[in-house]
Amino acid sequence: MGKPRDKFWDYAEVIPNEGEGKDKGTRWKCKFCNKKYSGGASRIKAHLAKVDREGIKVCEAVDEATTKEALEALDSNKRPKKKKRPDYLTDSTPMNPQEADLQSTLPVLGQRNLNGQLQRRPDEIQRVEFSGENESIDLANIPTRSDFGESTVGAMMQEFENEIQVEGPSDAQGYVNDWSGRERMLAPKLVGRDRIVDELWGYLTTNDILRIGVYGMGGVGKTTTMKHLYNKVHGSAAFENGVIYEDRRRKMYNEGHRLLDELEKSCLLEACSDGNGSKAVRIHDVIRDMALHIMNANNPPCMVKSGLGLEDVPDDEEWLLNLQKVSLMSNGIEAVPPSISPNCPQLATLLLSDCKRLHKISKRFFRRMQGLKVIDLRYTSITKVPKSVMSLKKLRALVLKCCFQLSRIPSLAKLTSLGKLDIEGCRKIKEVPDGLGMLVNLTYLGIHVSGIERIPDGVVCKLKKLQHLRADYVTVKGGEVGKLRKLEVLRCRFENVNELNEYTRHATTIESYILVIGGHPNCSYALNSGKVVIMDDVEIRETCQFPRDVKFLWILRVRTWNISSFTGLEELEVLRTEELLEEPEGQQEERTSPPPPGDHCPNLKVLQILDCPKLKHLLVSRHHCYLHLKKLEKLEIYHCEELESMIGAATDEEESLTSSTPPLPPDAFSQLQLIKLRWCHKMKRVLTLESFMLLPNLEKLEIDRCEELESMIGAATDEEESLTSSTPPLPPDAFSQLQSIKIAGCPKMKDMVGPKSLPVLRKIELSGCAKMKRMKEVIGGQELDHGATSSLFLSPIPAASPGDQLSTRKLTLKLDDLEELESICSWTGLRDLIHVIQISRCPELKRIEMLDDASPPPSLKEIVLWVGGDGNRAKQWWESLEWEHPDAKNILEPYVFVDTPHRKKIPLRECRP
Repeated sequence: MGKPRDKFWDYAEVIPNEGEGKDKGTRWKCKFCNKKYSGGASRIKAHLAKVDREGIKVCEAVDEATTKEALEALDSNKRPKKKKRPDYLTDSTPMNPQEADLQSTLPVLGQRNLNGQLQRRPDEIQRVEFSGENESIDLANIPTRSDFGESTVGAMMQEFENEIQVEGPSDAQGYVNDWSGRERMLAPKLVGRDRIVDELWGYLTTNDILRIGVYGMGGVGKTTTMKHLYNKVHGSAAFENGVIYEDRRRKMYNEGHRLLDELEKSCLLEACSDGNGSKAVRIHDVIRDMALHIMNANNPPCMVKSGLGLEDVPDDEEWLLNLQKVSLMSNGIEAVPPSISPNCPQLATLLLSDCKRLHKISKRFFRRMQGLKVIDLRYTSITKVPKSVMSLKKLRALVLKCCFQLSRIPSLAKLTSLGKLDIEGCRKIKEVPDGLGMLVNLTYLGIHVSGIERIPDGVVCKLKKLQHLRADYVTVKGGEVGKLRKLEVLRCRFENVNELNEYTRHATTIESYILVIGGHPNCSYALNSGKVVIMDDVEIRETCQFPRDVKFLWILRVRTWNISSFTGLEELEVLRTEELLEEPEGQQEERTSPPPPGDHCPNLKVLQILDCPKLKHLLVSRHHCYLHLKKLEKLEIYHCEELESMIGAATDEEESLTSSTPPLPPDAFSQLQLIKLRWCHKMKRVLTLESFMLLPNLEKLEIDRCEELESMIGAATDEEESLTSSTPPLPPDAFSQLQSIKIAGCPKMKDMVGPKSLPVLRKIELSGCAKMKRMKEVIGGQELDHGATSSLFLSPIPAASPGDQLSTRKLTLKLDDLEELESICSWTGLRDLIHVIQISRCPELKRIEMLDDASPPPSLKEIVLWVGGDGNRAKQWWESLEWEHPDAKNILEPYVFVDTPHRKKIPLRECRP
């Protein structure tokens, strides 16, 4: 039997569809003051009893009788109650007697109190960024600004401490330095209580559990169980000095984000964006201060003074002997003078990042900090690293990222424990630091966007434990990198194809790599992750051996190449060619040997061709195209001024044979979903009937500034154009998935496609076709006579019957900059589908026949006009339209809107003529 409903719910109105029940964030509105709150009956009582210490505002409109009743109810709840017999004693499940005496109860404190605190000061939420996909998660790098007073923080600390009490003897002290400096509780061996620890662990990782009560008779092992739970929390990840360490960086990354996810689910952190689209989390000042209070109460002390606007480093007196962590980040400190030399032998973490004015650190500063393991100086203005840093034998992470003035780093030879070295963005560092090859424990090396151009031979091969090498355009030896067996992430440059082949011969499969072959140090390829090979301005005369799992191949500024000489492309998904000076071999000269059998790139999904001025044909029919492209989904061609056709013959003599030579297998391009053509000025037709009889999965078609383009589908040659009318029509299922058509800047376009219906078409955009008067058809249909060539003629679409696909389809029609368009014709089937019409810069348009009726189309949502952003001119243009039905204009007027320069639509009725 469930708990009876509290009578105080009669004084509140539960807000539906918010929360999941009385104990899971229920929202309710007070019937006296009509204000909304969250929580259960106890918060309703506190609200009505005018008790302001319960984390809820008091009700100002409640009567005295109700207030008195609520106070009495609160007082009765605080009186001690007779303990009930635990339910587990009546459970039929067999249980260990000692285990039966120790049970965990579900929490009685949900998220509502925490949410209330977060809602108090939403403007004072701070942000904590976490690093990229393959870097360690630095949880110590948390802003420390606090705008709350000490009394508020103290009250919260006391409340929190009161709510996390555990029954039993208070002998849970006695820490030992174990697990590399992390504090572990000594505890007897558990016997028969592992399930209890696992159950408690499950509660700890549940979203809305903030308090767990553990009860049982004295001596049954409550304290021992809690010690083991404490150790399990610490043992869930190797967590040291705010940095998570694991044997593999992917595990470290996943563990860090798992912890962040748990904190976010518990409302201790809130997900946000850093303004650049990157993921971040932020923490409320109260939660942050509470965390610092707990940390300093149960652990060796820390000094956190970040974001306080400090101009000087704290005096030696403030640096306690047993300090373990210090954060002075985001301050205005300019220098660390020789007079500051703290004696902190146990200090493990020092954060001085984002002190942008910091330009000098005395060498005496680090002399008595021999326990340091993490030093973060990123985004400071230091010009050199103090030599005393190089004697810190326990140092594991040295972060100097974006120290733009840094020009000198002493020898690293003594830092044999160093696991991470990051000098990204240090452009004044021109050479690899001395002693880099001595860092035998190094797992992360970031030297990209620095002044370094090459890692000397024989250095990389000594870094046997290296997992993450971020060098980008820094040249390395392919054979040396390929022999690093623990490497997980690689970004670097190889000088030539031979180095690529050496890498491929020695390398094993890794999670992510971006390899630049050739290229230039100042290039930027705007790629962040994946399995990518970029070939830039490099000689390709021999066989190229690519990693067998390469997904993206980008070929730039290559004069002569032949894809048949590439091996290892079985998993290639994206091929991009750009600024090729010649057509690929085999498409330019006659082959002396047949192409390799079968598909060369069987899994290719995206083909992009950019800025290839001499390319005439995408594929050569004579060679039957060793790129069968059976899985191709996207085809994009930009700035190929000489391109004439998608499929062409190798020689002029073969051109006449094109129609009789089957260029591709029947399933070629069968998965193609998108075609984009831009600035291909000599192309006259996109598809030929012989080459592309079916495109069953084509969904989107975009043509932009193809000045000679006349049709979407036509004959293979101009001589065959006269025979087009006798060519068998396309099958009825051709283009059956086409949803969007966009044509811009194609003044010679005559027709787009030939089918009589496009069953799923949802969007048509026509723009910049200044000579539309020559356009006979836009979407198939019958030939128009000369007098109707100024019309936009839309093919008949069958009327929709209830339940079929057409009955739920809605069509958008956008017309822009069609200077000679005079009318839009349509049939009933199309009229029933029209949803949105946008018209701009069509000065000669006089009639819209699909709208000329006694009632608006059933799916019509709006008609949007743009006449230079001027509402008055739009009103005049609308009034100038010609209508056969006398009521058509008035019936349609409520649907008409004017688009303003700020993209804000206003009703036409509000515009004055």
